[in-house]
Amino acid sequence: MSPGGNRWDGEGRPDRTVLNRAQFTDTDAESLLATVTIALGEVLDEDPMLLEPPLASVAEWDALERLFTEQRPGESVIEYVAFTYRDVEVVIRGSGEVLVCEPR
Repeated sequence: MSPGGNRWDGEGRPDRTVLNRAQFTDTDAESLLATVTIALGEVLDEDPMLLEPPLASVAEWDALERLFTEQRPGESVIEYVAFTYRDVEVVIRGSGEVLVCEPR
């Protein structure tokens, strides 16, 4: 995980502040859910395992993980998936980059 500070609008243009970023790859021991949970916990300054509501209840993580792991190497068919969790927006890019951003 690395602190944000730059801005992102979904197209690479400045729009909103990135508060944290992480990288998910299908070769990681960490699942996509774990990667996002840890990034959110850092931004919200909370224990990731104690987030309320539980992150597992706000998205279909098995389906999301399949979307990002079943792409052909070097091909990113999915541009990004985004959702709001509490006071921040979570963006998972086709490259596996996870961004936690200020809301729009």
